[in-house]
Amino acid sequence: MLARPASIPYRLFMSIDRNGGLARRRQRAQWAGAVLVGMGLATLPVFGGAVVLMLAESRVVGLPLGVLVAIPVVIALGAAVVLMQAVGERPAARPMTLVGAALFSAGAVAQVVVSALAVVPQGYHPLVWMLGLVAGLVGAVLCLGAWVRTDAVGRGSRSADERATGRVRRVGLAAAAASAACLGVAVLVSVDALEWGPRSQTEGLGLDDVFAQLSEGDVASAQAGLAIGLSLAFALCAAPWIAALVMRRQSPRDGVRAVIVTTLIAIGGIVVMQTLGGFSLGMSIADTLPPFTGSQSPQWLVFFPVGTLLACLGVTLALGWARVPDAPVQSAPGLRTPARIR
Repeated sequence: MLARPASIPYRLFMSIDRNGGLARRRQRAQWAGAVLVGMGLATLPVFGGAVVLMLAESRVVGLPLGVLVAIPVVIALGAAVVLMQAVGERPAARPMTLVGAALFSAGAVAQVVVSALAVVPQGYHPLVWMLGLVAGLVGAVLCLGAWVRTDAVGRGSRSADERATGRVRRVGLAAAAASAACLGVAVLVSVDALEWGPRSQTEGLGLDDVFAQLSEGDVASAQAGLAIGLSLAFALCAAPWIAALVMRRQSPRDGVRAVIVTTLIAIGGIVVMQTLGGFSLGMSIADTLPPFTGSQSPQWLVFFPVGTLLACLGVTLALGWARVPDAPVQSAPGLRTPARIR
């Protein structure tokens, strides 16, 4: 006697999805989750470029602080709604999947809200942020398990001939353009570290004049920090070529995507390397020379938040474009396994 249709995992959890609705739902959920991760990184306390300089950004851009605070919160709430909607539309959704999506969404939104409110006096609540982090991690594990098990009908794969056509040219051009962009960013942040930053801290003194007024120990520490930080910044300019080399056997589309993701993350890394490299010099200037303040360079007020936000965008795209091997679907005993619908 044949088993009941309800006992067939393929029909119960997947259904015969001729219009690709399953694939679209999974992609919506995947992109929504990627946006939530990106916003969590962008608003990370201390390191998140969207929050650290929000007061300064409000003055430079001319937008009220409340508007800047609301932007990441609205984006996170929208992504959470899309994620829950995509999961809720899945036929016979498992309770653990719904619980995981709810925990992940609530945790990510809580982190973004608490981090965005950190610019308001007494607006930061570390305990709430930590609870949001724990809830988000637990929910992410549950969602990831469901995502890996789900067969993405309709995504397909390219033939070997199609992958080979134009692979080297397209990916190589993308890597060359991306490397040039990274190099341009590295040059700009180097000029900021060696020229614009010191002048903004000392009301116009050049780097040589600054070194002349610092102690030998401060000068040695500053020079070492600048040398290491800027060297690592320029080394990151090779990251797009490394991505292109790693993806040389993949389709041109996947290769270009890998170059884009790597470039965005590399730009964020270049900005971070410049910031860390110039930290010792900035502290020495602030402790020794009037007006005894940190860097007030308008360029750095742009480089740091934009660079970190681009890195967060790179992580978001990496998660949104990521693929996993389709899990084999087991049918009921005695029945023929349904063929994948093209």
